[in-house]
Amino acid sequence: MAQDFQDLTGHVIKKIVDVTQQMEEQHGELLVESSPPIANQDAHAGLLNGP
Repeated sequence: MAQDFQDLTGHVIKKIVDVTQQMEEQHGELLVESSPPIANQDAHAGLLNGP
């Protein structure tokens, strides 16, 4: 009985880890898609340099 419980617990933990990894990947993709374009940042990059 104890082995069955450990087996079920292992399956639940594995599913949670898989879902968490998928959410992390999707969140990263969302951040990349919603970030501002780099071209606008390059135009003003020289303005931040000192005299």
